[in-house]
Amino acid sequence: MAMPALPLNAVEQGHLDLMAPDLRFIMAEREIEPRLQALLGAAGYKSLGLFTSMVDNRAQLRAVLATDFGLDAAEANLAPATALARRVDQARIVDAWDTARKRSDEADRMQAEQRASRLPLTLNRAAHINLRSRYERDFGRLNDRNWPCQALIERRFEEVDEGEVRADPLSEVVSAEELVEDPVGAVIDRDGAIRLRRAPRSVALPTGSEELRQRVKVLGITFQLAAYKHSSRLWLASTSPEVWQQHLDYILGDKVGGLMVRTNETTIRPPWSVILAYEFQVRKTACKMVMFDNKDFMTAMSDARHCLETKEQHFSTPTAMSLSLARAAPKRAWQDQPANDVRPPKGGKAGGKKGGQPKGGQAADRGKGKAKQKNKFANVKTPDGRNICFKYQSNTCNMAGCKFVHVCSECFGAHPLASCPQAGGAGH
Repeated sequence: MAMPALPLNAVEQGHLDLMAPDLRFIMAEREIEPRLQALLGAAGYKSLGLFTSMVDNRAQLRAVLATDFGLDAAEANLAPATALARRVDQARIVDAWDTARKRSDEADRMQAEQRASRLPLTLNRAAHINLRSRYERDFGRLNDRNWPCQALIERRFEEVDEGEVRADPLSEVVSAEELVEDPVGAVIDRDGAIRLRRAPRSVALPTGSEELRQRVKVLGITFQLAAYKHSSRLWLASTSPEVWQQHLDYILGDKVGGLMVRTNETTIRPPWSVILAYEFQVRKTACKMVMFDNKDFMTAMSDARHCLETKEQHFSTPTAMSLSLARAAPKRAWQDQPANDVRPPKGGKAGGKKGGQPKGGQAADRGKGKAKQKNKFANVKTPDGRNICFKYQSNTCNMAGCKFVHVCSECFGAHPLASCPQAGGAGH
């Protein structure tokens, strides 16, 4: 009866943890002892590609295992049981090597076909697991809400592989939680064959700062994963979570998202749509700098934030126009929605003898009540003319798909009037 294997020490466990999950899976399937797996990892064979490139054939592999890893079954004065155990260990490693080589060759063949047919790059599940394991080892565990979906990762790899750097609209930044199973679509390649590919999917744009942080974090991870796969791309060497945190601090800071302009009537902030549009343009400018100015990613993002032309065209001017509209918006709003809607009857005049004056003042009283309800709010429309939801101001609107805009009637911020700091709301 074989003796139970002793537990691994910290060093051996460390080597084992650094091995790629797909390689560890194959070795576990072949029942290779963890201590022997750790020995291979300590020698540097930590990925599927390195393991399959160790030797060219089985005979060479057996020779390497005998001389370099202490698995020589023909050693002199060796006990029969020990010799047999070494032969079994050799057979298991050779079996794992054969399987790893076949899977690696199949992955290379599929990737070559995809490139020849101009189809989107797809990675097998093991490759995605390897990438996530490495990222979480470097930067900590993540849930699916903050992890990009497979289609987004593959699209980033394809772009980097072809030398293109693209600024993704945030509506295309989809997390693994939002897309548990990628939808599949069919495409026809140049030979007329029908092939399957993951179909694109879009999501709603962020409606607040926390959603924006989450989208940008998911987006940033795809660049870090691309840096893992394409380590020879020097411009990717400087991408990291810190680069994207600096980007968010700028977009949501005092110079952009937190900018406030005070007028005699109210305090105006940049519309959220302008902030999102400018955020996209900063990334788009940075991508152009990477492709055409040969800048690394960190430098390009910093220079894009300091680009006066981009800020003037996509933030300063739109914000100034919104401010101009906001100043005139209250007057137009009361004209468009008169508080006391008393119309003259057909064929008569308001206040005349033919019913122009409501009996008993009841309709007039109702009109006054309506005016009182609306006059509570500084604005009833947004600067671009959309009606503001009154119930939302007290946070009581529960209507799904409400046709009115859910913004503050005081400062047009993404919060109800009851929480507005400019109006003395208790929520802030």
